[in-house]
Amino acid sequence: MNGKQYAMEAHLVHKNDERQLAVVGVLMQPGKPHALLQTLIEQFPADVNQEKVVQNVRVNPKDFFPHETQYCHYNGSLTTPPCSEGVAWFIMKTPIEVSAEQVSQFTAVMHQNARPVQPLHDRVVLEKPYLQQPTTSYLAAAATLVRCFAKNASVFGQESLSASAR
Repeated sequence: MNGKQYAMEAHLVHKNDERQLAVVGVLMQPGKPHALLQTLIEQFPADVNQEKVVQNVRVNPKDFFPHETQYCHYNGSLTTPPCSEGVAWFIMKTPIEVSAEQVSQFTAVMHQNARPVQPLHDRVVLEKPYLQQPTTSYLAAAATLVRCFAKNASVFGQESLSASAR
């Protein structure tokens, strides 16, 4: 963000009934250990190509959000193949802290999996105040997604969680 790279970034991905995608990105910087990230790391398989079924672990996406919920929005693409366009991105402006050990534990399994920074081209990046009155129902739904994750509300649709290491 603004030319600064962070140690990691979590992506909370939402697909609605119309198959439209919205992603909430949460930046992570070195600092104190993060409890939710540690819970997830403890459940990782030994190899990224293995599947591991996890039981009796509850994850609340709200716990990934910083206390300050200002965000930027732009329309972009998926960060993994097929890198499809048409994804509504919402990037939290304030990073959360994770420990250097947690970054090492994550990259030991997932390795470096971040796509290089892409040029803006003609994309417009909007800050939260501009999204108070969205002009389309999809933007409204995506802005609601950000608020719901931040407030621990349930959101209909298919959500997933991913993270990338820089």
